[in-house]
Amino acid sequence: MVVEALRAADVLAPLGVEIEIVDCRSIRPFDRDTLLASLAKTGRVIVADTSWVSFGLASEVASVCVEEGFRDLRAPIRRIGLAECPAPVSLALERAFYPDYRTIARECLAVLDRGPELRELEPAEDAAFRGPY
Repeated sequence: MVVEALRAADVLAPLGVEIEIVDCRSIRPFDRDTLLASLAKTGRVIVADTSWVSFGLASEVASVCVEEGFRDLRAPIRRIGLAECPAPVSLALERAFYPDYRTIARECLAVLDRGPELRELEPAEDAAFRGPY
């Protein structure tokens, strides 16, 4: 989701929203210090994961933030991931199922209590993308 987060940062920049992206390249060992330093700096956490939100990396990141950085939180933690259902195999359902940069950007604006300002700033779809299958 780092690539999607970078795309979200590009979409949010014209709105005056700057996001800090922490790339969790490994979960064992887990880099708590970098995560907690970012939380202390921004006061907000949005976790974007390519897996289901429950019982995975997103939950663990949220747990670490609450257990070790609660005093720095200025807003509830938001988790982005797959819906709690089996993965679809039709294109229309896949578009709704898999989060992307728009999902991240909307959550960033929501955590800042800002309205839906993204419509005119969304880049055109990448016609070459044929995945995830």
